[in-house]
Amino acid sequence: MAQSAPVDIARTLVTRHLDPLRLVVDEDRLDLNVLTKQPIPHWQPTTKAVVYEQVSKLYIDIETLGLNPRTDRIIAVGLRDECGVSYKICDQNEPWLLKQTMAALKKKSPQLLIGYNHLAFDLPFIIERCKQHQVQHPFKVSSKEKRIRAARMNGKPLMYRQIYVDGLDLIDVYHQVLIHDFST
Repeated sequence: MAQSAPVDIARTLVTRHLDPLRLVVDEDRLDLNVLTKQPIPHWQPTTKAVVYEQVSKLYIDIETLGLNPRTDRIIAVGLRDECGVSYKICDQNEPWLLKQTMAALKKKSPQLLIGYNHLAFDLPFIIERCKQHQVQHPFKVSSKEKRIRAARMNGKPLMYRQIYVDGLDLIDVYHQVLIHDFST
């Protein structure tokens, strides 16, 4: 019964606010210097940290004939690896262009895929065009929208659907710029 005491105390320290995303803590009763008698288990990292310069990266950008992925097509894909080697895939045959892009992504097999607004534009555009041409792609799109409150476009929080690729992390530089611009 003594082990559940901290939970009971926490329940009396925290109350809900009218805003469902906010909690109110009774700071007069909160003691952050309390010592616990439970031992802290030894922790070991589960992955090996790698120096950023040694991480395999691929930068991506696309050029399109418009902004609507259902009606407009991709005319060029630019890729650049961490060594500065650039690949330009251009062709009138969009299915071929998409297959070459997916093959280059698979062959390079980077740890990071980096772009500028590629989570909200480039990758969703590629995914839709792949769907239209029945080209296989490795991307999985979240069913839930994600909001970055610190990043704003036209006065509103930035909204997008997270995109995942097994074994690959995606970095959107545009999101980082917006977060920086609105937090300073």
